[in-house]
Amino acid sequence: MKIQEKSKEKKNVIFGFQISVGIREENGRMICIRGGGQMILGSLDGEITIKPLLESAFKKVKYKLAYHEDIDAWLKSHIVTIVALNSVSYLYDGDLKKATKDKKLFNQAISAMDEGFRLLEKLNYTITPASQVILIRKHRWITYLGLIFVHKLSFMKLIDGSFSEIAALFESFKKLKKHINIETPNWDELEKRTMSKFVSR
Repeated sequence: MKIQEKSKEKKNVIFGFQISVGIREENGRMICIRGGGQMILGSLDGEITIKPLLESAFKKVKYKLAYHEDIDAWLKSHIVTIVALNSVSYLYDGDLKKATKDKKLFNQAISAMDEGFRLLEKLNYTITPASQVILIRKHRWITYLGLIFVHKLSFMKLIDGSFSEIAALFESFKKLKKHINIETPNWDELEKRTMSKFVSR
């Protein structure tokens, strides 16, 4: 890890993903809205040696810390769903109501997620949570209806971000693909459409 290589002393590097919602206003200001909040934490070295320090720091606040033994696999699994679903939203400029009417696009996003998970599996990553894979491969119709339903809920408008982040995730996933020969036509098509729109803006 580059952080450790450039440091004179060993660092306690922890990766975290904050689970919250918010909105991005036209002037660029971001407003974070969370009911207490939660963060998924993990270390690439296994044990989190500074866990007692973290627990102490968040002891008196309404904020939950959750730990994952394989944070690398968790984050990579999360990339798959985030990229696919944010691409759907981006192609419709955040108009989720209109997006839910595009059956073909939602099915393509589900297929893209399946391809992403297959790629990670080929690279020996454990998909987490595993229920995502089971739903997509064994209960695709339920997955489709579930996504349509969730995208119609008002709270989805509060899950906002910059597509530049998704573009960076597409790029990082492309680096993973270089290590294995696997076809991902739906993922590639989704990337082509969204990146074409992103670059032209």
